[in-house]
Amino acid sequence: MAVPNVGYFKISFQSYIAPGFETPTPKAYIHLAFTPLQGPTTKYDLFLDEVILTHPDDPNKFYYEVPGLIIADEEGIDINHDAFKFTLNWNGEHHHYWPGLNPGQTPFGSIPELPGVGGKWFLYTVGTPINYSFTDESQQLSGRGYAQLDKG
Repeated sequence: MAVPNVGYFKISFQSYIAPGFETPTPKAYIHLAFTPLQGPTTKYDLFLDEVILTHPDDPNKFYYEVPGLIIADEEGIDINHDAFKFTLNWNGEHHHYWPGLNPGQTPFGSIPELPGVGGKWFLYTVGTPINYSFTDESQQLSGRGYAQLDKG
């Protein structure tokens, strides 16, 4: 996410299943980094035991929740951690990278499905306008910016 005259944010939230579990239970990983135009980068990496991946009202919608910490859905992202707070809400239409009927389709066709071929990561949207706020122990920022969403 780019914020003109301020800097850049990277937000990643993922689920994973750790090896060695008798019952495969998804766990959560959340990464937030902020790199200002001037000054040091701030990073947070959180590994958590509980994650909810099903939308409470519509199982066909995107949803990611760690109770009491993060809710991310089709409307935006809201993180309330003891060390920082971050919100992001869409402020306009998504500008999709891939213009087909399915904007989540990889632009590389079936090539990434071939054994040994990479290319599973690509930009889903480019320059989608957002409103954001970020607060931690040393800074309080808010305003408008532009998000790039990737899928992998």
